[in-house]
Amino acid sequence: MAIVLYAPALALSQTTGLNIWLSVVSIGVICTFYSSVGGMKAVIWTDVLQALVILVGLLASIIQGCLITLGGFKRVFSIAYEGGRIEFD
Repeated sequence: MAIVLYAPALALSQTTGLNIWLSVVSIGVICTFYSSVGGMKAVIWTDVLQALVILVGLLASIIQGCLITLGGFKRVFSIAYEGGRIEFD
């Protein structure tokens, strides 16, 4: 359970320069506050928002990486095949 607090606190510490322990306490207080004030409904909406952010990031990565930079899925698979990363035996 400690990783649930430590991972976002580490990200917060690295991006803002806060002390890691201050970040851990801050993340813990914020999560406890929104969970207790908003209840399960707040937790569910936070999870929905997080899933949407992850999905948008995934789609943006696929569009940028495969379609814009490399020129399509066919080119991606040909590069992977030439590099020996795909073997269909």
